[in-house]
Amino acid sequence: MTGEWRTIFVTGGAGYIGSHCIVELLECGYDVVAIDNFANSVTETDGESAALKRHKIDCVIHFAAIKAVGESMQVPLHYYRNNIIGAINLLEVMKASGCFQLVFSSSCTVYGEPTELPITEEHETGNITNVYGRTKYFIEEMLKDISRAE
Repeated sequence: MTGEWRTIFVTGGAGYIGSHCIVELLECGYDVVAIDNFANSVTETDGESAALKRHKIDCVIHFAAIKAVGESMQVPLHYYRNNIIGAINLLEVMKASGCFQLVFSSSCTVYGEPTELPITEEHETGNITNVYGRTKYFIEEMLKDISRAE
C-alpha cells in the first residue's frame, strides 16, 4: 500500500469489475468506500457528495456507467445524460472535496474499428461506431482538457 493514498472511493462498486477491484484493494490494505445504485446509473450526486464529505478520500476509481452497446444506439440521450453528466457530477464533487486523483474505467470501444490487432493504448482513438463508446471517448477527452487546465 502506498503511503500517500489510504482511502479509495469506488463508484459502481457492486458491478463485476468494481466488486473485484474492491476485493483487491482491501487485500492490499486500502480502506474502501464504495457506492452503487444497482441500476447502472450515475447521474445523482447526493450519494457521492455525502461519501466524500464523510470520508477523507484520496483517490476515486470510477466504474459506474450504463454499458450496453446495442441499447446505446436505441436510447442515445439516456447514455449521454447518464455517463457524461454522471462523470461531470462526480468530478465536481471531487473538486469540492479536494480530491484530484481519478482512475477512469474506459472501454476498448474508444478505438473504433481497429486498424491492427492487438489494440494497444497507442492505437488511435476515434471513428467510434456506437453511442456507448462515444460517451467513454468524450469523458476521456474531457479529462484531458481538465488535466491541462488545472
